[in-house]
Amino acid sequence: MTAGYEDRPGGALFTKDPSKKVNPNQPDFDGYIVLDPTIVQTLYDNVVRGLPAKVEIAGWKKKAASGVNYLSLTGGKLPRDRSAQPRGRETPAYDDDDQDIPF
Repeated sequence: MTAGYEDRPGGALFTKDPSKKVNPNQPDFDGYIVLDPTIVQTLYDNVVRGLPAKVEIAGWKKKAASGVNYLSLTGGKLPRDRSAQPRGRETPAYDDDDQDIPF
């Protein structure tokens, strides 16, 4: 069985028609996101260990063939451990001390 378009990881958010909102607390957008099963398993494992179930998502403004504007979503990347990434400028791999150059 092959996965359909809506079964692939990703998703969409569509603007809700403001005239259909009966309560100001209702969302302005609604849609869905499909996560890869390995991501869901990792999220579950994190929750069991008491860690947050956090997934990075990204969105792009798009226009459907019908003319409706929406946000196309990708999701399912686990957050990178930002504490392990270098902060600021990295030290160059070469010696840029120019003091021994005669001019």
